[in-house]
Amino acid sequence: MFGPMRNLDLYIESLNHLSELEGQFDEIYPMHGSFPVSPDLIGKLIEGANEIKEGKAEGKEVEFYGNKALLYKFPYAGLLCDLE
Repeated sequence: MFGPMRNLDLYIESLNHLSELEGQFDEIYPMHGSFPVSPDLIGKLIEGANEIKEGKAEGKEVEFYGNKALLYKFPYAGLLCDLE
């Protein structure tokens, strides 16, 4: 969620939409990382993204493909966000 056209609120909105489709699919094929993943990852990602939004998660400054970002590491995934 860093760089142009990235928006944490819209990411959460998209995840909420996916969660409404629960039971209609058995696997998710994300754009990157290990796949397939289980649909239960959606709820965990919503929780993590909300923790970031509410300032409850601690990020570490990293460089990612020449861009500085904050990396929030959770047991189930890492989320990259803009420096605040």
